[in-house]
Amino acid sequence: MVLQDINTYPEVTKISKELLEAVWWTGVAVSSCSIALRAYARWKVFRRFFFDDAFVLLAWIFFVAQMTLCQVMLPTLNELNIMTREAATQGSLTLPADAGSNLSFLEHIWMACSFGFTCTIWAIKASFLIFFRRLGRQVRWQNLIWYFALAVTVIGFIMFFPVWSYKCAVGNMVLGK
Repeated sequence: MVLQDINTYPEVTKISKELLEAVWWTGVAVSSCSIALRAYARWKVFRRFFFDDAFVLLAWIFFVAQMTLCQVMLPTLNELNIMTREAATQGSLTLPADAGSNLSFLEHIWMACSFGFTCTIWAIKASFLIFFRRLGRQVRWQNLIWYFALAVTVIGFIMFFPVWSYKCAVGNMVLGK
């Protein structure tokens, strides 16, 4: 595997592994508290949950799954980063042979994270759509606009998967070449 010249890389701000993990899991903790408060308020005021709450919960599940994948990916990413820097500082433009398995592992995680992020965003969109549907049942034009927005959202979500650049994102892993 050939590396580019190390001098062509821009200087990168270094963030410690611990700080990165703290930011990730703080986001999970804040979102968990928000979901719990939302559920409490919904139950306290309405004595029931609505369909949009299911999509909020689904988005949260995708988010937690992404953060878990990032946690799993971080040691391998760190190891690969060290290999790359060592090879570059020694003047070598190739990575060691064992770097290939690390790259393959990261490609799998990257693809899962990309799909998870997309599903998270679209679950939030669906939650908003369902919420606004409940607000505008009596207004004729709002119903038409809502159905149009629903159609665009569903078509956009469905079309993401066939047009996503698998070859660019994961190289030959998925295509079997």
